[in-house]
Amino acid sequence: MVPEKFKFPLLANLKNFELKTYGSESDSLLNFAPLIEAAPSMLRFSLEFIWIENAWLNGRRQKKAATKCPHQCLKEVELAGFVGHAIDMEFAEYLIENAIALEKIIIDPANLSWRGYELSLPDERLKEIPNIIEQVMKLQSKYSLGDKLVLHNLE
Repeated sequence: MVPEKFKFPLLANLKNFELKTYGSESDSLLNFAPLIEAAPSMLRFSLEFIWIENAWLNGRRQKKAATKCPHQCLKEVELAGFVGHAIDMEFAEYLIENAIALEKIIIDPANLSWRGYELSLPDERLKEIPNIIEQVMKLQSKYSLGDKLVLHNLE
């Protein structure tokens, strides 16, 4: 059951939703699930997650279980700022498991706001690329994503 503070009105006409949020490994992106669930006609969802002060290098936590709530219309998902830790893996799994019509999931370790700069990833995040690739391949394998999965900025 969703706590009262996380209930949203029906957003029946929302088709494209872009969310930019800040956080650390101790947070959970699953708190945004009720917002997505309130938009049954959503076709595209984009999340830009900005890690707070090297939080991606600090302690890791266990993944949380995602709720089941099928999204009949969601076709495209973009996850920017993805590093393959529990916080973004559990959210990616929630979206993949619930987006019945999913055609494309874009995973990008760079924040969208960094695009256009010579280096799209900070030096510390470059060290995370092998782990990011490993976690993305786990998603690819577990959910048989095939050509639905698109990786950006992993050069």
